[in-house]
Amino acid sequence: VDGAKIPEGKPGKPQYGRGEISARVAPAFTAILTKPFPPSGAPIKFDRILYNGQNGYNPATGLFTCQIPGVYYFAYHVHIKGTNIWVALYKNNVPATYTYDEYKKGYLDQASGSAVLELKQHDQVW
Repeated sequence: VDGAKIPEGKPGKPQYGRGEISARVAPAFTAILTKPFPPSGAPIKFDRILYNGQNGYNPATGLFTCQIPGVYYFAYHVHIKGTNIWVALYKNNVPATYTYDEYKKGYLDQASGSAVLELKQHDQVW
């Protein structure tokens, strides 16, 4: 980073907690869907919010709206039983990644997906 200076300490070693964005201002959220089979083709409106730093995630719309531009990591995990699933992660209504899982009769299955996305202010992810 242009103009960055390493604080006192060992040369070249990162000094944790002294960065521009700390955990107190980091936009992040963790949410759970407790009801099965959300509507397809629309953002998932998680009904149990465990953490919503900076209130970037809106549970009424299912959208995460970026307020601090930067590089973000999104991850999701689903449990499946009784149907096939196809999950997409969208950035500004454009698919960024897909996850597909085919149901095997009688089994509980899991699927996961993740993406690293560069976001500008007001970009939306769902």
